[in-house]
Amino acid sequence: MADTPLDTFLSFLKAMEKIDFETAMQYVDEDIEYINGAAPAVRGHAGVTGTLEPFFGALDENDCIIERTAASGDTVFCTAP
Repeated sequence: MADTPLDTFLSFLKAMEKIDFETAMQYVDEDIEYINGAAPAVRGHAGVTGTLEPFFGALDENDCIIERTAASGDTVFCTAP
């Protein structure tokens, strides 16, 4: 597993580049509140998977390009192009 919340986030993205939801969820706390853009916040593994699977489920791989990251405690923020 990763060392810091930012490391955890980057490991999650690596798994999502391979569209590997099972591995990605290993980096997600079951109590997560996940917010993706303007979409409503979701909670837990089911919420994250339910939000991401419609976008990534039909892909074999994906490039996760991140412009900036910031972390404060357990909270990680990022911007993408």
